[in-house]
Amino acid sequence: MAPQVGLIINKSVGGSVTRHRIARQLRHAMAEHLSELPSHTQIVIRVLKDQPDYRSDLAELISKVRKRSGVGQ
Repeated sequence: MAPQVGLIINKSVGGSVTRHRIARQLRHAMAEHLSELPSHTQIVIRVLKDQPDYRSDLAELISKVRKRSGVGQ
């Protein structure tokens, strides 16, 4: 089973257009990292506020997941 990623984007982030823009950015950024994750991994990303750059947060998330699963040690 391939890794799965879910997105929850709070309405307080902005209107529909803003939330969809953020969702597209996150999907694109996560697609680059899916091969690094162990199979059967399930991640839910919850966005509570709009930030200009999610890539550093995603890199930190991937690092934590890999450490917990023992991948890359």
